[in-house]
Amino acid sequence: MKGRDNKMEKKKLSVSTGLCYAGGDVGCNIVFGMIGTLLTLFYTDYVGISAATVGLVMLLSRCFDGFSDLVMGVIVERTNSKWGKSRPWLLWMSIPFALSAVLLFTVPRTTGMLQFLYLFVTYNFCTTICYTAINLPYGSLSTMMIRESSERDKLSVMRMGLSPLGRIIAATCTLPLVKLVGNDQAAWIKVMSVWAVLALALLGLNVLLVLGCGILLFTLVGFLTVPGFTVSLVFSSMGQGASGMYETIIVAVLVSALGALMKAYGGFDYILYIIRKYFRGRNGGQLGIAVLSSAMDIATANNTVAIVMAAPIAREISQEYDISPKKTASLMDIFCCIWQGIIPYGAQMLIALGLVAEYEISAFDIIPNIQYVFLLLICALFSIFVKEKK
Repeated sequence: MKGRDNKMEKKKLSVSTGLCYAGGDVGCNIVFGMIGTLLTLFYTDYVGISAATVGLVMLLSRCFDGFSDLVMGVIVERTNSKWGKSRPWLLWMSIPFALSAVLLFTVPRTTGMLQFLYLFVTYNFCTTICYTAINLPYGSLSTMMIRESSERDKLSVMRMGLSPLGRIIAATCTLPLVKLVGNDQAAWIKVMSVWAVLALALLGLNVLLVLGCGILLFTLVGFLTVPGFTVSLVFSSMGQGASGMYETIIVAVLVSALGALMKAYGGFDYILYIIRKYFRGRNGGQLGIAVLSSAMDIATANNTVAIVMAAPIAREISQEYDISPKKTASLMDIFCCIWQGIIPYGAQMLIALGLVAEYEISAFDIIPNIQYVFLLLICALFSIFVKEKK
């Protein structure tokens, strides 16, 4: 038992784990940055509430905020679940936090007393309850992720170093976006809804829950900002979106058929034979996956189709050459994207040529100036020959 504990204490967390941990706090700070830097401006300049009323609400809320921290600490300590003590609260309170943030901007046009009560309830629900129920467990999560004190310090440094990005994004991008979509209260609601969905994604919430929350916020924004908005309009909009996926369905069927034909007539086995013959070792296996993905994308001119077709072969290569699944997926995605940006007949290049059609510029004039793609290629090749830490 002691040997196992010592092993756990010496465990080191990867940089990617630290970045993911810090990313959640970036998401929280996007929303909280809106509240801390721009909410007063919204209340006074766009809703017409006096600065004294706003200040009184925030002053009274600070009293409750200090008490809520103590209560939440006790609750987290007494929480027992299969997900641990802290993580359940991130899962349970993320969506209420996002919804409550949007409610801060849906101030009704009514009497001063009712507006004061609305501000007081929504502000405390968002900051005193929801934000505390996320932020306090989030801060204690690092102590439960790893026992090594130096690794916990690294997690805290990464979190504190990246978390201001959320406030910076909120402070610099919100007002231009608000002016872009109407520069009124409805515009603020729309922008806050976008930030709320982004925060949920950065917090690591399940993608289906994020999409569901996005639909819910879309419905809420519609009822609040669009005259004559009805529930039937929500379903008709979803139907239009589904009908626009007709081409995607056709491509999926085509890819499945091509993959089955290739496998039935020995195409997959031949490709594996070529890769085994010319690529040796673990680095060779990674190069084989890179070449395979590149060839598929050049042949199909569609990175999604290329990845789907290359995936069965890449999986066998990764198992044979001991390449991690995440490295395999990254190589496939990166090299397909690289060639998708270079090939003259790719969708991205054709769109770019359409935008500059009046200047008689060809794809071969654009390719030498795509510095990002070539830099991505260099970095991807460099990652293949750098030894990974296990």
